[in-house]
Amino acid sequence: MPWVEGHLLNRYIADHLSDKPALEALERRWLQLLGELKSARIAHGDLQHGNVLVLSKDELQLIDYDGMWVPALDGMGSHEVGHPSYQSRSETETDFHEGNG
Repeated sequence: MPWVEGHLLNRYIADHLSDKPALEALERRWLQLLGELKSARIAHGDLQHGNVLVLSKDELQLIDYDGMWVPALDGMGSHEVGHPSYQSRSETETDFHEGNG
């Protein structure tokens, strides 16, 4: 995948805590992105601050695709369970399915 310049999600939020319009735009884009993933039947598998880049106030880029699920992978396991702070404590490599964000 090509190198993309941007700000990690948590860094962007920290830098814009007093910029309500920027955070509202980010919220709208985040919800839109989640809807797009759901409509496409794709699960990222490791949605966390280190895997989301903010390129502008209304553009997000997901990175680190190695844990992504697509319908062709249904029934297979994963080699990772994602960032521990963002996953259920019971999450295992077998929890690799549609909707596993």
